[in-house]
Amino acid sequence: MKAEPSIRSERYLNIVLVGLPGAGKTKFILDLPNPVLVDFDYGDLTAQDMGINIPVLRPKSENEIRAIIEAPEMITEKVIQQLPGFSNYQPKTWAFDTITTMQDIIMGEGAKPAMEISGITIPARDATGILSLPANRDVADMPVWGDSHVFATRMRKLALAIKQMEYHTILTAHLGPSDQLHVSPKPDKHGNIPKPKVGYPLLHGQLKWQLGGLTDFYLELDKKGGRAGLDYKYIINTQPKEAVNTKNRLTRHLNKEYEWTNKSAFELLNNPLQKALEESVR
Repeated sequence: MKAEPSIRSERYLNIVLVGLPGAGKTKFILDLPNPVLVDFDYGDLTAQDMGINIPVLRPKSENEIRAIIEAPEMITEKVIQQLPGFSNYQPKTWAFDTITTMQDIIMGEGAKPAMEISGITIPARDATGILSLPANRDVADMPVWGDSHVFATRMRKLALAIKQMEYHTILTAHLGPSDQLHVSPKPDKHGNIPKPKVGYPLLHGQLKWQLGGLTDFYLELDKKGGRAGLDYKYIINTQPKEAVNTKNRLTRHLNKEYEWTNKSAFELLNNPLQKALEESVR
């Protein structure tokens, strides 16, 4: 086992972005150097609307997702550099947008029987993902407890493997809408009813809380409108809401909030990181 200094002389930005649709997740990704969009939510339409062309990958299975994470150099040579206009492209950032949707690929679907509709036969389809594992299910599409345990383990390992990539990495996740509040109806020890908690990322089970511990930067994006909803300002919140008990590794170097409408998100985060690295070698 190779020993490393407490803070490496070179370090990549490892980021989890959470936010409502339209909060600026794709805009943030495009601010980082030489990004590749591993796209589960067709976020490339936003990039196209902004007139920016970047490589886009759409893995359809867990094996394809793992190939990207475990062999990015091979994917670069065999896939990305074969795309028109990207023959010399060298990725520096891998963005997985969104892990909320990536979960569905990992969990998979149950087997589908053949169907005939209006004289058209739709062939049978094998089960995929974790739902293809042997299990006693009443319904093929419904996971049992063992499936959920395997799912959580695989998702944590994938998140950790992404962090260990020698690139800048971004995981994005949707936030639940404001009308879906998580709150206990039971009073606390003082007899007070807890306030509603909002800000949970749309992740299964314990991943809501564990994801923050597997990253260096846990950021919430927000978009605030001006007069009549015009003149939007994009906001990076570095202080997580009470619903998610996590914090950034470099909290003391970060502002609580950054307004980055016309600024580079990469510079805003990379500068505090470099400052921390400089302090570590004094």
